[in-house]
Amino acid sequence: MNPYQIVGIIAGSMLVFAMIVAALTLAGVPLIVAFLGVYLVTMWFMIGMQRRAQQSCNFREQRRMRAILDSYNDGIPQTTPGQPSTRNKMVSRRHLVSVTDHI
Repeated sequence: MNPYQIVGIIAGSMLVFAMIVAALTLAGVPLIVAFLGVYLVTMWFMIGMQRRAQQSCNFREQRRMRAILDSYNDGIPQTTPGQPSTRNKMVSRRHLVSVTDHI
């Protein structure tokens, strides 16, 4: 983002904050209560948005990792827990062939 955009967003946020506090004080709410109320509500919204963003990011990360593992597992034959892996058999055959070639 452009630095001027950031300064503009901050200035706009301060203006909205000040207008809400001013409206509440004109409605009869004490200044400190209006200030603290608007501040705490704003913090509550910000923390909620951060939580939602973190959950969304975690979900995307889990989907990405699942896709990576699935693409890795596509090349490996799947076995059941009691069945020996085909991959190990191929490695042992290669080893056996290389050992017998040298005898």
